[in-house]
Amino acid sequence: MRIYKALARLFPGSFTAKVFFLAFVGTHVPLIVLIAYLLGGPDGLSQHLDILAMVLVATLVGTAATLFALKAILRPVYQVERAMQRFEDEGIIAPLPQDMQDELGRLMQRAGRMMARLQDRIETTQRSADTDPLTGVLNRRGFERRTARDGSGAVLHFDLDHFKAINDRLGHDAGDQVLQDVARLVADGLRQDDVLARFGGEEFVVFLSDVSAEEARLAAERLRRAIAENIRAGGAAVTASVGVSHGAGTLAERIARADQATYLSKNTGRNRVTVLPMGDQSSAA
Repeated sequence: MRIYKALARLFPGSFTAKVFFLAFVGTHVPLIVLIAYLLGGPDGLSQHLDILAMVLVATLVGTAATLFALKAILRPVYQVERAMQRFEDEGIIAPLPQDMQDELGRLMQRAGRMMARLQDRIETTQRSADTDPLTGVLNRRGFERRTARDGSGAVLHFDLDHFKAINDRLGHDAGDQVLQDVARLVADGLRQDDVLARFGGEEFVVFLSDVSAEEARLAAERLRRAIAENIRAGGAAVTASVGVSHGAGTLAERIARADQATYLSKNTGRNRVTVLPMGDQSSAA
C-alpha cells in the first residue's frame, strides 16, 4: 500500500495513471542505465549516438506498446467500476464475464454475486416496506410508489361496513380473517395493471388504469356486490361502502374525492357506490 499511497499523491483520481507511470519508469530504466554508462566512459555520448538513438527508439516503442497492452488488460477493472457505478446510480446490474479464473476474473465474479445479493436484499426490504403484513397487498406507501407515474385512471375507495362491530362481537382474529378474505377476493378480480392497497384499518383503495367513468362505476358495483355475496363474519354477510373518483386532477386529489364519496355512501345507507367525478356534484348508484 505504500507505493499506492505515494502514487495517490501524484495521481489521486486515476488508477490507470498510476499503472502507466510505473510502466513508463520501468521501461526507461535500460535507457537511463545506458546513458549513465556512456557518460562515464572515456568517449562520452558523442561517439555512441547511433546506439543511443537505437535504444531510445526501442524504448519509446516498447513504452507505447506496454501502455497500450496495460490499458487493454485493465479493461476488466474498468468494466467492474462501470457496472458498480450503474448499479449505484440506477439499480441495474450490468452483466460481467464469469468465465475467467485469474484474480480479475474472480473479482468480476464476486462483484456480480455481491450486486445480485444486494439487489435481492433491497427488493426484499422494499417489498416488506411496501406491503401490508396482514393482507399481503400493498400499503399506502407501496400504493403511492406503484401509481406515482400513472396519469389517467379511476380511484375506488371502500370501507367495510360496521367493521368495529365485527371485532367487538367476534374478536380481532375474526376481523383479521375478514380483511384477508376481502383483500384476496378483490385482488383476484383485478386486471394486471390495476393496483390494490390497504390504507389502514378496514380502508382499501383500488387504482383502475385507463378506464372510463362508466367502467369505473361498473367495476365498483361489481366489487361491492362480490363482497356482499362472498364475505361472511359469524355467518352474517359483510358489506362495503364504495366511493369512486374519475377525471382530471392529481392522484392525491382523486384519492381524496374517492374517500369523500365513500363517506357519502355510508351516510346514505351503506353497502352502496357513490361516484364523484372531479368538479362534479355527487351521485349515488
